[in-house]
Amino acid sequence: MIFLKFPDEETFLAKAEEAGLTYTDESGESHVSTGSHEYSLDVVGIIYAPGEYTFDEETGEPTEVVAPVAHEGYHINMVGKVPGNFQEYVISRPNTPNRVFAGYESKLKAVSNQEID
Repeated sequence: MIFLKFPDEETFLAKAEEAGLTYTDESGESHVSTGSHEYSLDVVGIIYAPGEYTFDEETGEPTEVVAPVAHEGYHINMVGKVPGNFQEYVISRPNTPNRVFAGYESKLKAVSNQEID
C-alpha cells in the first residue's frame, strides 16, 4: 500500500486530473476515478486528532472541551501503479495508519512474518 500526502484537496484534484484519473459525468461535473485495473484510491482527506468532550448527565448532550485538530495535508491511500506526478507526495508508512485497504495488513504480516506497527 502506498500512502500519499498532498498539501490540500485542490492540489490532489489538479494532479489527479493531470494524471488522467478523472472523468466527467453526464451533468458535466468532474470526479476522481477511485479505481481501475491498474490502481485503487482511498480518498481519506483531512485526518483529525479527536477532540475532548463532556456529556450532560441529564440530557446526554456533548459539550466540546477541546476541538478536534486537523493534521497537516490531504491524505490518499493507494494500491497499484503510482502516476509520475504523484511521486513527490508519497510518504513513508505511518506507524498507525488512519485507514488501510481491507485485508492489506493481514497479507503484509503473512508475507513478512513480522509485526506491523
